[in-house]
Amino acid sequence: MKNKRYKSIFIQLIIVFGGFVWYIQSAQGQKDYYKPYEDGLKYVERKEYEKAIECFKKATYLEFKDKLEALYLGDVVYFSGYFPHREMGICYYNLRDYQIAEKELRLSMGFQPSDRAKEYLSKLEKLKGTEPSKDLEAYKQETQNLLLYDPSKIVQVGSRLSAAVLPFENKGKTKDLEEIALEKMITVLYELKRFVLIERAQLEKVIKEQALGQTGALDITTATKVGKIFGVDVVVIGTIVQTEMSIGIEARLIDVESSTVLVAKDAYMKGAEPYENLKTLINNVAIQLCNDVPLVEGQVILVQPDGYYLDIGTEKGIRNGMKCIVYRKGEAIKHPVSGEIIGSKIEELGELVLDRVEEKMSLGTLTKKTEKTILVGDKVVTR
Repeated sequence: MKNKRYKSIFIQLIIVFGGFVWYIQSAQGQKDYYKPYEDGLKYVERKEYEKAIECFKKATYLEFKDKLEALYLGDVVYFSGYFPHREMGICYYNLRDYQIAEKELRLSMGFQPSDRAKEYLSKLEKLKGTEPSKDLEAYKQETQNLLLYDPSKIVQVGSRLSAAVLPFENKGKTKDLEEIALEKMITVLYELKRFVLIERAQLEKVIKEQALGQTGALDITTATKVGKIFGVDVVVIGTIVQTEMSIGIEARLIDVESSTVLVAKDAYMKGAEPYENLKTLINNVAIQLCNDVPLVEGQVILVQPDGYYLDIGTEKGIRNGMKCIVYRKGEAIKHPVSGEIIGSKIEELGELVLDRVEEKMSLGTLTKKTEKTILVGDKVVTR
């Protein structure tokens, strides 16, 4: 009898555990970024590090930050780890690319400290003959210059998205944080070269007329209204939150035409230096905003009555609502002295808005066109 009872209890435990595993997997599966992340982990196990890195990069296009996520099973909370930057750092370490490995590991520590990241940072520090820094907040400085693409290397056709940065709402006790946030966000976005920015001086009159300088509070409707006044594609708005020993910001990128939120990002930091910490956070969030509306090149692969099919999708950071310029490369341009081919003539054909996006492809509807017909093989670049 006892054996039967133990056997029954054992079977019940297996069923419960199996249900728990299914729950965790299904909860993760609802989030697009877990699939490439888990594929990357499988490649790591097989020591196929280059393939793993590609998977982790795809994951960061969809969710940039390393983090622990709470999953609920009744009243019990379980935590699931998502560490693409940490795992990329380990891959680069094993490929002996130590400089990139350190950058990715420190970025991971800035988002979500972990013993595994510390372990590999220690290995890197031993290679240098020094001890690793114990100040985890210093790792957040490493978020600088981590844009996932180089704007200067993307073909420039038409105009890139124009943007206006509007005043942040200051919910903290420290004065002038909103002024620092606004000025720093404009500076960082300008340096990242992703958007064509409206100058701060041009915004002052409208900000005063709309009484935005008094409260700093902005809803989407007001922000869209200001954006339409200036004729920009997107506006950036945000909120500063502060406690006695921490500070954080939340920022949103709003499409002026549709009045929808394209990207929403946040960042937080512990410490009693609100001014310097806020500057670091602004840098962090500005990079995240740019990474979530990346500059990507592709081409037309199919022309149908319902639109134009492109060979770029979520794996390259493409999302619904993004806009692309369609163009055609023409005659090569040679240097008159050396004879070297230094470029080619570019013919702009139109503009698409993407209304269906899958992993490896997207479908766009033509919103602006020229007299030329768009053909399979024509090039596209995101605005």
